[in-house]
Amino acid sequence: MSVERQQPIATLDIFDPDVGMRSVSLKGSSFRLGRHRDNDLKIPDNFVSRHHAEITFDGSNFVFKDNGSSCGSFVNGRKTDEKSFEMATRSASVARTRAS
Repeated sequence: MSVERQQPIATLDIFDPDVGMRSVSLKGSSFRLGRHRDNDLKIPDNFVSRHHAEITFDGSNFVFKDNGSSCGSFVNGRKTDEKSFEMATRSASVARTRAS
């Protein structure tokens, strides 16, 4: 018998050098980041792709996935295509925008 876990409440703390710190709630099973207006988090930066990355909840963990962006994404200072978020995950970066 499979027991599905309820998605925990999570927030993404974002530092934008032009605006400062702000927090965004991660709601739903998918949260998209990028320059295009149809993303959950719109990042108006030319180093960010239109559909740069996505954070999903897989039933156990939040998973960060770069969508093949041209400038890449970083988790804990290391370039990554996909990373499962654990308690030890300190930060993720997309261009000049930093999330922790």
